[in-house]
Amino acid sequence: MQPQIPDNIRQLADKWIKGTITAAERNILLEWYAQQTPAEITWDSADADESEMEERLFAALQHKLSPRLQPVKGHLRKRLMQAAAVLLLIAAGWAGIHKWQQSNMVIVSADGGIKKMILPDSSIVWLKGNSSLSYHASFGKKDRQVELKGEGLFEIKKDAAHPFIVESGQYTTQVLGTSFNIKEQTPHNSFSLLVLTGKVQVVKKNNKDNTAPLLITPDYEFISNNRQSTVNKASNTERAQSVNGTEYDMNFNRTAFPDIIKRVEHKFDVKFTGNYQSFEACRITADITDQSLSNSLKLLTMAINAEYQINNGTIMITGSGCK
Repeated sequence: MQPQIPDNIRQLADKWIKGTITAAERNILLEWYAQQTPAEITWDSADADESEMEERLFAALQHKLSPRLQPVKGHLRKRLMQAAAVLLLIAAGWAGIHKWQQSNMVIVSADGGIKKMILPDSSIVWLKGNSSLSYHASFGKKDRQVELKGEGLFEIKKDAAHPFIVESGQYTTQVLGTSFNIKEQTPHNSFSLLVLTGKVQVVKKNNKDNTAPLLITPDYEFISNNRQSTVNKASNTERAQSVNGTEYDMNFNRTAFPDIIKRVEHKFDVKFTGNYQSFEACRITADITDQSLSNSLKLLTMAINAEYQINNGTIMITGSGCK
């Protein structure tokens, strides 16, 4: 039976394969093999390429891990051959896991403009510029975690049982339900987080000092670069820029109901159907920014004395019209 391989040993094996392992790490790897390698290792496949790879790994182990012991014979040779076989198993397993992870990832790119995407939990993200967002195909079932490269405006659906986590640059951002804009620039090692509504928790990934996460409140911006990290009050201009070109702003002031319908359709990718002549004269003043589709429809129909039904993305509104 193949021994249980700790995560740190897998990482060291990966480094060895890439040729980036240090002398100290090499010793740790050898020591683990000396203690954990079984008396016999059975290789299930008869593929000649795998045997050839094992011989190559043995030669590399002999050269890289024990350069002073030449030639290698007897018991030590057997140990190194066993180590090479285990390393091959690790490499194969590692590659398989990586391939599986890649095949189960959803990746969306903005390709220079602004691209809106609605996640499986109904949260909305507007990607900007040459940005991309990736998440696992099982998103929303056990957790809600995404990785952002570049810049994106997030409008997160509230779900207390499943915090929404964004991995971006050197930082991890976590929320329950709120809206915010993240911008990271890898070449410049810069990161900014502007909170529009709710509260957002941010912490550095490599938090060696165990620094407590920062809690950023609405209209404040967290900025970090190679020199320093600051939290400042965001200006109206910065706030406007963060939502520019998106459908985030849904603040209406005596707006005609047909115009509101178009805005709701574009933002949530839904379609209204039916005859709305009785509502054409309705003027609505309401701020439904950062509201879910269902909450938005409840507020709007209450304002015009109506009811609504949703069926597969199609919305029907019925009622006598606004009074």
